[in-house]
Amino acid sequence: MNVSLRILNKGFIAEYYRQNVFFILIILLFAFGFLSGAEHRQLILIAAKSGTFLGYILGVWLLYFLMNVHFAWQTLSKKEFRVFYHIAELSPFKAILLMVYTYFMCSPLSIYYGLFMIITGFGAGYLFMPFVVLSFHLAFTVLGGILFYKRLRLPLEKKQVLLPQVKLFKNLKLPFFLFFIKELIYKSPILTVVVKVISFALILGFIHLYPTDEYDSRLFSMLAVFIAFINYPIIQEYLLFENEKLNFQRTLPIPWYFQYLQMAFVIILLLLPECVFFAIKSHKYVSLSYVSSWIFFVWTVFISIKGMFSLPIHEERIQKYLFGIFIILQIVIMYKIPLSILTCFLIGFSTWIVAQFYHNWEPGKDLFLRK
Repeated sequence: MNVSLRILNKGFIAEYYRQNVFFILIILLFAFGFLSGAEHRQLILIAAKSGTFLGYILGVWLLYFLMNVHFAWQTLSKKEFRVFYHIAELSPFKAILLMVYTYFMCSPLSIYYGLFMIITGFGAGYLFMPFVVLSFHLAFTVLGGILFYKRLRLPLEKKQVLLPQVKLFKNLKLPFFLFFIKELIYKSPILTVVVKVISFALILGFIHLYPTDEYDSRLFSMLAVFIAFINYPIIQEYLLFENEKLNFQRTLPIPWYFQYLQMAFVIILLLLPECVFFAIKSHKYVSLSYVSSWIFFVWTVFISIKGMFSLPIHEERIQKYLFGIFIILQIVIMYKIPLSILTCFLIGFSTWIVAQFYHNWEPGKDLFLRK
């Protein structure tokens, strides 16, 4: 058991946090950086009084549960994780217990916040909401462990799927620039839905904070950086798609700027839902010119993140650089640097990277880039 715990901690759990580092970081910053303790308690009391609002929270947690289970089924399907299949040789009770522990370690955000809701609800004299939250997390933690164990019991050589794959656009002939979007919807519907739901929740949360005397348009500029980085899991899927389906393009006599424009257009389509949603919700507070500059800024930040992976360095170092870029962008926004200047700089930065390194880029040994 102790050996299995160490293997799970250093292998599977560490890989989970490595791949979702920006997703977790941004959720933490939004939850504990922009909302005060009083605002959190107010939201919990609203959930205790309103079954509809409590249902929204449980719905978000359900999507988070599906994302974690989807990650486990994808990851455990790779040959690099064959060692974890030895856990299935333990007794079912011990193996499921290990998988429950693994799921718990992969879901601290929802579980710890659920514990905070339970304590706050009981302290305020409510019983129904704490009981529902406690039952939800106990049931889904155990269910998550059982599904992890079920994947270990399935043959590694045979590809397995957790849910029926989406058939949307399967037999429809699409333009070349829609290939990745079709692949994303077809193979990773859960991941796509979770990322988009979190993006919409971030937009609504920032707009809720805005109509006070304490904030100005810089709040929405910071939101733009959050939206770009929250889509980091989609960038990983994009890298996988390029490595597996479009790698032949690097050997063709195609100008680098054509590849750059193609990448930019795909990114515009990927972020179009968030941009349209922000434009609709924010038009009461900011001008149309600011909304336009905000949309271009989100696109250029996302393009720069994607372009960073063309550098001939290890992915972990790229993640460190991206974390530095995230912090620097937030700082320069606080000092009221115009979005137009930041957009021009990021366009030049990403263009230079793609022009210099795109055709010479080779996929590294990172696990998430392997077939």
